[in-house]
Amino acid sequence: MKLISTLALRSFAIAAILLVIVATSSKAHAAPPVFWNVFEVTVKNNNTVEMNWLVTEYNNKGFWIEHSTDGFHWTEIGTIPSKNSPESLEDYHFTHTNNEAGRHFYRVRNMDVDEYATGFSRVRTIIIAKDRNNDVLISPNPANDHITIDNGEGNFTHAEIVDLFGKKISGTKLNTQVNRLDVSRMPKGTYFVKLIRVDGSHASGRFIRL
Repeated sequence: MKLISTLALRSFAIAAILLVIVATSSKAHAAPPVFWNVFEVTVKNNNTVEMNWLVTEYNNKGFWIEHSTDGFHWTEIGTIPSKNSPESLEDYHFTHTNNEAGRHFYRVRNMDVDEYATGFSRVRTIIIAKDRNNDVLISPNPANDHITIDNGEGNFTHAEIVDLFGKKISGTKLNTQVNRLDVSRMPKGTYFVKLIRVDGSHASGRFIRL
């Protein structure tokens, strides 16, 4: 009987250890504690980048905002603690001052309170362009149904309108005087005008469609 009791205790101890291992393993591989409903990134007039996200979260510790210029190497630029309101959607905001022209990538990382599960938002891409109004005049700005580009002495041959994600919306050949571009069918927001010179070099301007 004593031998049976000893074996039973050993079996019980082994089973308990296995349950702990399984529970720990399951926790380590648990689903990320955040459901990403919305994640948007926009460029404001003063070249600040505004991030907004709407999430449902459970036992989430916080958010780490990350930035990259190539989409591979990331730098943490800020943190926001979680509101931890699992019964409702939560809205978060973060602003990044960025005056470096070019393509930029943003994402947000989240982690649960026990630091086991980690997740990421989608990666959003924006373009920050240097205004070259000394080369080209875009008006009116903001615009409703059209913009005009004053090409002066004909330094530019073509113009392209792109959105904040770098997607080309339209393109046109420019004459040497004032050029009128229809923007009435474009959604409201901020757009860039990419201007191509005779020698192939580029300049850019920006306007807001109301």
